[in-house]
Amino acid sequence: MPDIRWLAVTDSTNERALELARAGAPHATVVVADHQRAGRGRLGRTWQDGPAGSSLLASVVVDPSGPVATAGLAVMAVSLAMADACADLSGERPGLKWPNDLVWADRKLAGVLAESIVEGTEVQALVVGVGLNLWWPEAGPPQEIAAGAVSLEEASGCRVDRDQLVRSWVDRVDTALGANVVDLLADYRRSCFTLGQAVRVSTAGGEALDGIAVDVTDAGALVLDVAIVGRRVVFSGDVVHLRAT
Repeated sequence: MPDIRWLAVTDSTNERALELARAGAPHATVVVADHQRAGRGRLGRTWQDGPAGSSLLASVVVDPSGPVATAGLAVMAVSLAMADACADLSGERPGLKWPNDLVWADRKLAGVLAESIVEGTEVQALVVGVGLNLWWPEAGPPQEIAAGAVSLEEASGCRVDRDQLVRSWVDRVDTALGANVVDLLADYRRSCFTLGQAVRVSTAGGEALDGIAVDVTDAGALVLDVAIVGRRVVFSGDVVHLRAT
């Protein structure tokens, strides 16, 4: 049976999962919370959740010596597992947006964040967290995210039970994390809504690149076809889809 730790309130499920990993928790141990006081997103952002149960807030411990040994590949595996779990319960499978979002019609359904503990050059522990919008309260989503976010209930037309979704995801995530990397990348490429799109990428170094997203590398970096410049590989950044194809 999977080891799932259920919490009413915590600062961050990723932080709790990292603590468990430091203490020797086995691969695929999962932390789930009703509410986070300090949920984290990429690039130092925060993750805001609504009423208890309206979001799925969960993190999984990943064996850093396993087949999916890098943060980029772990994010792919966890995202694909969550997309499949959503399809299991709602009948609708969200797409993926590089580098770490689940999307529906280009609106954000979930964010995925990998964090690690590194000593010297070795990764001692790796966790991947997911924050997914299950349903909105009566007042609707927070104003600052309303235009670009979507809930699973809104996308599928049905309210999914959070605990059932967690268990479906946990069943799939361990398989995904142990998958053959070639198969994992093929599944990700099929599911990634970003590929084939005209995009604008704002890199972590402050550079803005416009081009066509043509591929992801075996480490999960995005390959852009940029006019005049040619192919560029982006390891980290924010993506805006400029048009649908």
